[in-house]
Amino acid sequence: MMTNELNKPIEAMKNAMDALAEIVLSQDAPGNFDGDDLVNALCILQYVAHSLAWKNPAFADLTIEQRCKLAEETGKNLRQTMKLFTGIDPHDVLANSHTDAWPETIEPKAA
Repeated sequence: MMTNELNKPIEAMKNAMDALAEIVLSQDAPGNFDGDDLVNALCILQYVAHSLAWKNPAFADLTIEQRCKLAEETGKNLRQTMKLFTGIDPHDVLANSHTDAWPETIEPKAA
């Protein structure tokens, strides 16, 4: 796959974020979001954060097991923060969605 093809989803995400920023800046009331929207936003946040973590020089010195543990702890902390801040537990949202698409933890691939 060519580099331009790989950048298409990233460009689409940036365009969506620009559009969202325009909406946020033009409104003076809370958005009409629910738990599903929170989970979707967290998925994007985690994708971006994990991508940046792989570029972090300090992350490069960790073993795959340490990286997975750190990622797991980050997810748990994010879940706890969102539950405290919004009153919504992302895990409960997923559990009630009747899907197994998002496991609680992701195990490293065998070499």
